[in-house]
Amino acid sequence: MWLRATGDAPILKQQRYKVGSNERFSKVVDLLRERLKKESLVSCFFVFFPSFLFFSTSTSTSSSLSLFFSFFFLFSFLSQFVYVKESFAPSLDERIGVLALAYGSEGGTKLTLNYSTTPAWG
Repeated sequence: MWLRATGDAPILKQQRYKVGSNERFSKVVDLLRERLKKESLVSCFFVFFPSFLFFSTSTSTSSSLSLFFSFFFLFSFLSQFVYVKESFAPSLDERIGVLALAYGSEGGTKLTLNYSTTPAWG
């Protein structure tokens, strides 16, 4: 299975995963949520924490605003939209093997899924 970022979604360091054909699509969504949460925690710390320190010496309004954007950036990656064939989002109880046979390449052994943090396709 290959996970491809779409839109403003962060690109995962590891994009290819092996998932059993009997696993449900919900396992892919959980895996993606876990990976994005880990990577967004790191980027949130390194991108926004220094700006929070910069604003902490000024007024409390700008400090609060910087903290708000830090948490907004962090939690915006907790929602994902996962699509097959850049067109539809399958049901969470759908089996990976069925999706791979119907929409995968190389005889149903490779399935490409697109993910984004905002709705991208139907």
